[in-house]
Amino acid sequence: MKGKTFGLAFVLIVLSMVFSCTKEDTAESKKPEQTDVPSKTKPDTVIVRDTVHERDTVYVTDTVTVIQEDTDPRILEFQLLESQNASNLISNVYCEIIGDSLIEGWIPHIASDKHFIPHFTSVGSVSINNSPVESDVTVVDFSRPIELRVDAEPNSRTYQVQIHAFTGLPVCWITTDDGKDIYTKVNFKKGHVKIQEDVVTRSAGDVFEADMQIRGRGNSTWDLPKKPYKVMFENKESFLGMPSGKMWAFLANYADKSMLRNKLAYYLGSISKLSWTPRTRFAEVFLNGRYQGTYQIAEKVNVSKHRVDISEDGFLMEIDAYAPGEADARYFRTKYLAQPVNIKAPAVKMYDQKFNQAKSQIYEAEAALYGSNFKDEETGWRKYFDAESMVEWYIINEIAKTWDAIRWSSTYMTWEPGEKIYMGPLWDYDIAFGNSESGGDGCDSRPQGFQIKNQPWISQLFRDPYFVQLVKDRYQYYYSKKSAIMAEINADANYLKLSVQENDNKWQVLYNHTWRNRDIWGSYMNEVENLKEWLNIRMDWLKDQFDKM
Repeated sequence: MKGKTFGLAFVLIVLSMVFSCTKEDTAESKKPEQTDVPSKTKPDTVIVRDTVHERDTVYVTDTVTVIQEDTDPRILEFQLLESQNASNLISNVYCEIIGDSLIEGWIPHIASDKHFIPHFTSVGSVSINNSPVESDVTVVDFSRPIELRVDAEPNSRTYQVQIHAFTGLPVCWITTDDGKDIYTKVNFKKGHVKIQEDVVTRSAGDVFEADMQIRGRGNSTWDLPKKPYKVMFENKESFLGMPSGKMWAFLANYADKSMLRNKLAYYLGSISKLSWTPRTRFAEVFLNGRYQGTYQIAEKVNVSKHRVDISEDGFLMEIDAYAPGEADARYFRTKYLAQPVNIKAPAVKMYDQKFNQAKSQIYEAEAALYGSNFKDEETGWRKYFDAESMVEWYIINEIAKTWDAIRWSSTYMTWEPGEKIYMGPLWDYDIAFGNSESGGDGCDSRPQGFQIKNQPWISQLFRDPYFVQLVKDRYQYYYSKKSAIMAEINADANYLKLSVQENDNKWQVLYNHTWRNRDIWGSYMNEVENLKEWLNIRMDWLKDQFDKM
């Protein structure tokens, strides 16, 4: 029995050793053996020889594993090479590929012709409007945004290509017939204007040309180094995508280093209930071939279907300190206003029937405002003044703490017989929003403190609880828009970030004191941040004050 047990144990040990060896051989044989890739096989195809053991039978098979070709269509690089575009470029333009859908490049100089041969590498074939585009061969018009399609079956991707030039703003060339500069605000000079839009401006790539007349404009701003201009066309022209008109103002914004204060005020007007606020566009201006800087081209305040839309019997009037010094002014003074009222339209003569009609209406309205029953809805100020436009005008100007409105210049209103007096449109805010030195003229640049509330007409209105409540209620609307207002400032500052540098190269304003500036903030972004900080404090302060009323 003992011998049988030993023999059985021996057999079991031998079988265990055989099985173990077979398992190790099988495991070793299962390691894949990579072979050389045949020359006719694509570089991304690999053949693997796999050996499979099944009990004591061995099978050897060839399994082909294919790693797919790159089918993610995309642009790997995009350039405009000076060597291939010598007539239009003075250096290479290296474009940035932003995300999966935008290619952006900046030509550092003015490019009136944007037909270029692009150099690019891609995964997939490239086309524009179903027409193939070949790198280093195909000429492409980049004056407008281009939709570039890349196909790598079965997938495709589309990029928008934006090739900016100079600062990215429209470029305006003004030439005078005599080739000389503009030295006067009195006489118009004949000339020609050409404007070319850039790739992402209002009417991308469009070119506008027309004969025109030009002269200087402005009051105190005319005495500054960078001159503002007034342009007049023979016929109404649509300018930079704005509604057609004959008269256009070229605002220099020399006193406002941010170049944003006029734009900010007009943005507030655009979200208000005022009937019309001037539209504006920024552009780079050249006069007789010489760069003049960045200008804000604005609709001029005048009677027109698309601007101050009043009837032929209506009046456009301006409370204007400068009227007595203007040869064509037709103005009168009132008992309470410090400055005269100038009739801008229609064309009247001093003391003729139309002149006296407007004068009598303002006198009567002012008498009601300061009368003993001024709060009465039927006989007081509300009989003559439109309450809604008065509230809108007041709030915007109080937010801006504008220097002009405190002196009651550049302050417009309209009146049509049988109707009420409407305040607006808004105008002239380059020395507002804290951008003015505190001085003996009553100007206060701090974000705290009432300014417009203390002036004639408005101070009297604040004696009426009805007007106060209207202001309190309406200010909540503007305060709720504070984030949107700040976003608008950021967007405009980003749009102007290159143009302000070119403008400063010309005029050297950023690090120097200019007229009415309270502080020197240095860089452009410091100027923008100062404006935003001032406005934020101002709006918070006003909310606190109105809430207490």
